[in-house]
Amino acid sequence: MKIKSINLTTSIILIMALSVLILAASCDNSPSSPSSPTLTTFSIQATKPGEAVSGSSSVSSSISRVAGSPSVSITVTNKDGSDGGTLTLTKAYMAVKEIEIELEGEDDEESEYSGTYLVDLMNSTVTPDFPAIDLPDGEYDEVQMKIDRLTGTETDDSSNALAVDGDPMFGRSLYLEGTYSPLVGADQPFVLAYTSEEEIQLKDSDSVNSFAISGLSELIVAFRMDRWFDFSNPETEKNIDLTAIAGDINLLEDNGSLSVDELDLMKVIEKNIEESADFGVDSDDDGILEEDEDDD
Repeated sequence: MKIKSINLTTSIILIMALSVLILAASCDNSPSSPSSPTLTTFSIQATKPGEAVSGSSSVSSSISRVAGSPSVSITVTNKDGSDGGTLTLTKAYMAVKEIEIELEGEDDEESEYSGTYLVDLMNSTVTPDFPAIDLPDGEYDEVQMKIDRLTGTETDDSSNALAVDGDPMFGRSLYLEGTYSPLVGADQPFVLAYTSEEEIQLKDSDSVNSFAISGLSELIVAFRMDRWFDFSNPETEKNIDLTAIAGDINLLEDNGSLSVDELDLMKVIEKNIEESADFGVDSDDDGILEEDEDDD
C-alpha cells in the first residue's frame, strides 16, 4: 500500500507540471506572432521633369530622384498655356517640423514624426535622417506635413545647427535659387524664400488609391518638379506668370516690400509645389516613387 501511495502522488505531480507547461505555451508571445512590431521608413524626395511612366524597369531614365544633380532645368508654362522658357534651379531646401500619417477612415488614428528636418530637394536627402517607426498594418490615405522656418536652434544627430546666420535657410521654411531663361530676352536671376509656417496636406479623394502598410515598408513623399512653374494650372493660377517681372526675380517673403505681382507669384509657386507632392509605398524597393505607386 505504501508503494502505491507513492506512485499515485508522483502521477498527480506529473499531471500538474504538464498542465503548467500547456498554460505557459498558450500565453507565449513569440516574435512571429501577429502583434510583433514592423518598422516603416519614411523619405522625402524630388523628381526630375520627365515623361509619365507606368512602373517599368527603365523608370530611372524618365522620372528619377534628383540625387547629386548640380542643377535641374524645369519648363515654365505661361498663364495662357504657352511656353515660357526654362527655370534652372541650383538650390532647393525645405524645413519640415512635423509629419502625420493617418489611417483611412480613422480621424484619431495617426502616427507622427516629430522634430525638425532639413530637406535638400536637389539631392533628395534629409538631415537628420527620419527614424523608422512602427505603423499599424492597414490602409492609409492621408499625410500631413508642416513646414516652418529654421531659427538656428534646430540640430542634427551630432548637435550641429541645421542653419546658422548667413545660410539660405536661416529664418526660412522654403528656399529656391536659380536662373530664369525666357524665350526672348536675357537670363534673370531667380530667388524665392518663405518664412511663414505652412501645412501641406496630401489626401486621397478616392479610397481605391490609398496605400497599404503591411510588414516592412518604405513610405515616400515625392515632389514632382515639372509642376512647380506651371502658371496655367487652373487649381493654382492667379492670372500671372514670370513675364510680369523685369530684371532679377527676388521673391523674398522677409523682404517686406514686395509688389502685388511678386506676392501673387509667390502664392502660385508655393501652391504648385504643394500640389506637386505625391505619396505612396515603394512597393518594388527601387527607392523611387513611380506613378503606379503614388496616390494619384
